[in-house]
Amino acid sequence: MQLLDETAMDINLRREINSLLIQKETAAEKSKITTPPPIADWIRSTCERLPKEAEQFSRYERPGWEPLHQLMNDIVKNPNS
Repeated sequence: MQLLDETAMDINLRREINSLLIQKETAAEKSKITTPPPIADWIRSTCERLPKEAEQFSRYERPGWEPLHQLMNDIVKNPNS
């Protein structure tokens, strides 16, 4: 709920989400609840949009595991240093 409260979104989408949450709280444990079309559309459009937006960020090379392996070896070989 905190994440939802801190997320800016269209009021109609927020109403749909609140309605879905109420359904999930009151439904029997094994009940199947269908995702409302506005929420499904929002999820779909977000999944399509985010990879395109992510392209604007610079990419960097990860150093790999070697620095961590070296650190662990140093600790094992010289535990008091």
